Amino acid sequence: TTSNLTSPVANYPIYGTYNVSLTATSNFGCTNTAVSTLTIHPAPIASFIGNNVCQSSLITFTNTSSIPSGSIASYNWNLANLQNSSLTHPSTQYTSPGPKTITLTAISNLGCTASYTGVVNVNPLPMVNYTASDVCLGQANNFTNLSNISSGNITNYVWNFNGFNTSTA
Repeated sequence: TTSNLTSPVANYPIYGTYNVSLTATSNFGCTNTAVSTLTIHPAPIASFIGNNVCQSSLITFTNTSSIPSGSIASYNWNLANLQNSSLTHPSTQYTSPGPKTITLTAISNLGCTASYTGVVNVNPLPMVNYTASDVCLGQANNFTNLSNISSGNITNYVWNFNGFNTSTA
């Protein structure tokens, strides 16, 4: 590709070594050419795996970033809960449910950068609540389950009556 601009911009599609030449011609018809070698360094390929978790559970992100040549020198994570990390595989907890947008930036040993943004879903915890009354020995006690969840469904209940009877629903 060539250009007649005084100071052009060129984007190279792949990394490697390129010979670049500039030929200048004066209004008198005199020409001169300079040739130099330009190296385009590879950028990292930033990526990670983060599984959906329950609210307040620990999540560890698996960094799967790579680079075709050179090395990755550092990482910057924005973990969407006002926390940042420079660890390769950071962990965190989310105290509120909902989707969390995570951004990982990988920086090569030559200063090239790449970012990847992904979303993990933090599922809500059931709000466990029940009522029961004190009764006299020998009387049955009725327990009323008042538990709910902000999204999804509660699929299982296990009652533990201090070692005397266990009920599963």
